[in-house]
Amino acid sequence: MLKISQIFFILLLLLFSCSDESNTIEQQDGNSQSSSDLIQNINEEDNVYIQNRIEGFRYNNQDNIANIIKIKKYGEFYLIDYITKQGENENAAIKDLFDSQGVLNKLGDENTIVYCRGGCDCHLEGIVDGDNSYVQCSCSDCVMHISDHYPKNNTNKNSKVSFENLATKSFKRTFKSAPKNIQVISIETEKYKEATIMTITYQDDQKRPSTFMVVQNYYSETSNKVVPDFIIDCNGTCDCRERFYPATGAIECTCSECKMTVEEIPEDPE
Repeated sequence: MLKISQIFFILLLLLFSCSDESNTIEQQDGNSQSSSDLIQNINEEDNVYIQNRIEGFRYNNQDNIANIIKIKKYGEFYLIDYITKQGENENAAIKDLFDSQGVLNKLGDENTIVYCRGGCDCHLEGIVDGDNSYVQCSCSDCVMHISDHYPKNNTNKNSKVSFENLATKSFKRTFKSAPKNIQVISIETEKYKEATIMTITYQDDQKRPSTFMVVQNYYSETSNKVVPDFIIDCNGTCDCRERFYPATGAIECTCSECKMTVEEIPEDPE
């Protein structure tokens, strides 16, 4: 079992829900405040902002959303159900859409957006599993589409990285080959103080699944500072899974045959 301070020392040495009428929000995970503490009425300006963010990513900036009918919170994601101008029920999810006081975070491209599309009854669904909650695609033929980048914390605000690129690297480490078609199928988030811990599940065109973790904005007690965002990836022939204990900074894999990779998230080329 390794500590964060040990990991980064080694890296340095290696150079390393409600109705349309009220537009209200429901809290589903119980992680922070109750739903009554969240903003209950979305004003017109906020409503337009949310629609524009979804239309910008999903519909190439086309005016396609008629009305938002429901918003529910799952982990760090807010699942937004809406009706298109063609009368279709669709949804998408935006990460960190509201702050802890229920005020809309107008972060532009820094708000990661996801949606699902496929040949089955394909849509995003929110999952509550004990204390954890997350979003995933509803059926096996769904493909999760993620806004290309998320901003790295503690670095230049223009520094961004692609989830699919990270999944491709993880796949190569796990299966020793390049995937033909990588698909991120679920994102599970856990909050620890100011840090966000994301477990990314992906698969290739042969439906071979695997996972890796992304840790953002983590304050290391040992180093007495916020460390750069990093990846935890366990690869092996057993059922390799990543485990991170933020209270102590310990990292481990679930079985002895796993090989652990911990690295700072690289910047994508412009």
